[in-house]
Amino acid sequence: KQILMAIGDEDCSIEHLERLVRQDPVLVYRILLMVNSAAFGGRHEIGSLRHALMMLGFRELGRWLAEQLPNSEPDRDLHPVRYAMVMRSRLAQHLLATGSEDNLRGEVYTTALLSQLDRLLHQPLGELLNRLPLSGRVFDAVLRHDGPYHPLLDVARALGEPAQLHRLPSVCQRHDISLEHANRALIRMLATSRDHASPRSERLT
Repeated sequence: KQILMAIGDEDCSIEHLERLVRQDPVLVYRILLMVNSAAFGGRHEIGSLRHALMMLGFRELGRWLAEQLPNSEPDRDLHPVRYAMVMRSRLAQHLLATGSEDNLRGEVYTTALLSQLDRLLHQPLGELLNRLPLSGRVFDAVLRHDGPYHPLLDVARALGEPAQLHRLPSVCQRHDISLEHANRALIRMLATSRDHASPRSERLT
């Protein structure tokens, strides 16, 4: 409902809409599935949620969300899981070098967000992700625990889970990421937790 309200705001920007949508890993997954359906011209490699939202446009997204509302009541018991997934995704994004391109940041966020989707949808992760034409970098990180994004996910997991915090020094050493850099990423993530993008910017039709 919050997303539908934002879409109805003439001043809502694509950046603000993306910020709202990406708080729900299942919604992100379903949007990616829809964008890559035959109705939208077949399968495309998608690097970020923003790309998918730009393909949809505000009006089509609003129409689709309105159709989903009757069956979209979330499982409240899974709220902590969703929240933890979002926090780890933001941590992974902040572990990137300052000034990294938006497309790279978006793909890293999406990679981390999808990495535990099986916990929400109760299906094998490989089966879920193979329905999407994601880049090899995403598959490497999530399914093979390899590639350029794997260190970011591994450190974010150790940094974001109290039970895993004791692993942080060894995980950072393994991936050649300093503890200082990891801790600064955590501080940046916490500092921007209440920061919301302004709805005013270029609007999609």
